[in-house]
Amino acid sequence: ATYTALIFVTMGVVSIYLIDFIRDSFVSDLEDRLIREASLLSQSTDPYASDLEASRTVDSYAEAVGGHITLLDENGDLIADSHRLPNTYDPEVAEALLGQIVSISRSVEMLNGQEFHYVAAPLGLDSDPAGVIRIGVPTASVTSDVNRIVSTVVVSAILVGALSILLGWYVARRTIRSVLAVTAGARQLASGNLDHRVPALGSDESRDLAIAFNRMARTIRSTVTALEGERSKLSAVLDTMADGVMVADSDGEVNIVNAAAETMLGLPKAAAVGTRLAGAVWDHDLMQLVHAGIATGEPQYGEVVLSSNRRTVSAVATPIKHEGSEGLLLTLHDLTRRRSVDTTRREFVSNVSHELRSPITSIKAMTETLEGGALDDPL
Repeated sequence: ATYTALIFVTMGVVSIYLIDFIRDSFVSDLEDRLIREASLLSQSTDPYASDLEASRTVDSYAEAVGGHITLLDENGDLIADSHRLPNTYDPEVAEALLGQIVSISRSVEMLNGQEFHYVAAPLGLDSDPAGVIRIGVPTASVTSDVNRIVSTVVVSAILVGALSILLGWYVARRTIRSVLAVTAGARQLASGNLDHRVPALGSDESRDLAIAFNRMARTIRSTVTALEGERSKLSAVLDTMADGVMVADSDGEVNIVNAAAETMLGLPKAAAVGTRLAGAVWDHDLMQLVHAGIATGEPQYGEVVLSSNRRTVSAVATPIKHEGSEGLLLTLHDLTRRRSVDTTRREFVSNVSHELRSPITSIKAMTETLEGGALDDPL
């Protein structure tokens, strides 16, 4: 609707301009023609001819020109008139008697109020004219010509406007089809259908849009495939790691947790992802290590005995900063087995030392006795 209104407004403005231009051109051409004719007639007309000859002259002029011819003497008195009108001594006559060619448009009451365009020219070429000849042509003839051209212009404007609307509708329909196809394709991509492609329809611009969209879809598909591969590798690495790994974002929400971390912290399988870090890590000492890493922005190391299952873990809380985003990486290494082995070794050594102490003491005493001479005692 807006496009249609714009076309009609534009055509209307252009038509009005053309109509005014044509009307002004016709009036200007008429005025130039009358001035040339008046100049020629003023030089070939005898102001001193008899009344009968003067009347015949103006009649022949009027028939040739197709208008109103008036001949007046040097005093402005009427000599002859092609329409047999009385003398009214009009303004153009007074100025022509001063030696000027005058052009004017006015209505003539004695000719049924018709509008005439008059040109009055002095007779002769000197500054003291011997009379005036006046030529008048009805402007209705010009108006009819102008109206005929105006009608042609209006009809042409309507036809051009209608054709422009039809052409615009056709082009817009093809363009809209392409835009709708691209919009539907974007929805398909958003829903996860990365293999969807749109047909190249419409104009060159719409075709370029479809081609660019398909190129973008292929790039997204390639990128997502690569990311899925990297994610699969990362998942395989995390799932096979003996160390626990937990990643939280800047809001403290857990994004990644592997099976080892779930086992160490006693978490339900895959239940920690999406929860708050404080809700997944219940141990107070471990949370203190996490808060220290966030506060200082530096990695924090510590050995913690988990209160939930008495596991001994070596924990590292590492702040993550990447392209403006922040988070925390918590890695856990289970030391429970190592600490158990160390405890067993210490207890074994202590027991062995205790068990061997008494026999060694007895042996030492007997050795000292023998060294003291008991070896030579026959008893």
